[in-house]
Amino acid sequence: MKINYQLIGFDKEKAERAISTYPIDALIIGDFSCLLRNLALATKDILALKKSANRKGIKLLYQLPLITKESEMQKTKGFMRRIMDLDGFITGDLGVVSILSKMIGKDKELIYTTNVLNRRFSSYLKRFKVTQIRPLMYKRVFIEEDVGLEKDVVIFGNMMLNCATFCFHSGDRIEECAVGCITPKEIIMKDEKVFLVGRSFMTDKRLDLTRRIPKIKGITSITIMDHNLSREEIETAIRKVTEKVRP
Repeated sequence: MKINYQLIGFDKEKAERAISTYPIDALIIGDFSCLLRNLALATKDILALKKSANRKGIKLLYQLPLITKESEMQKTKGFMRRIMDLDGFITGDLGVVSILSKMIGKDKELIYTTNVLNRRFSSYLKRFKVTQIRPLMYKRVFIEEDVGLEKDVVIFGNMMLNCATFCFHSGDRIEECAVGCITPKEIIMKDEKVFLVGRSFMTDKRLDLTRRIPKIKGITSITIMDHNLSREEIETAIRKVTEKVRP
């Protein structure tokens, strides 16, 4: 089973540390929610990170928005062409899955974030080059049931609470966007600290499903999701996962 480390945001130092320190199979960067946040990361930096990761035998995957507006689809296509040399992509948009299936080769990974509950839907997805599905909701029925597709499951770290199409920063006036959201905002909601990352809300609480790994049918990789995890937390999570899957 593969271990993925997904970095929320664009912290180059943490990305390089993950590559040089953690026993992982893939590093995931990118933004769940906003094309403009992804465009703000220079292509040369992304490709340089890939070279650094590949030298260590680690793949670099890119997180694209879970939802892509029709008005942003052409720019999304252009962005994907720029980073097509990466080792794989993650998206929650079936339209983007369809486009990527025509663009990528068989050696690329394509993870589709969605909730699959029956084999009819999974059979439909097999017409695309989807290599894994990642459950969107953390309900046991979506995570643990055998649906006929390989799974990547977020096992530990910060949970995404919400992903919006509306921009809280620019009011969706794209022409006025200056990517002022690069630094996430901290917000208190009902006594709980959450982070506004682009158009997404991330919780400060830690999801920990490591003990349930043996119960998850079809799981072939796990992901540790890091917005503000400490190095000790990441290393402990990797150790707990390794004990479960690499005895």
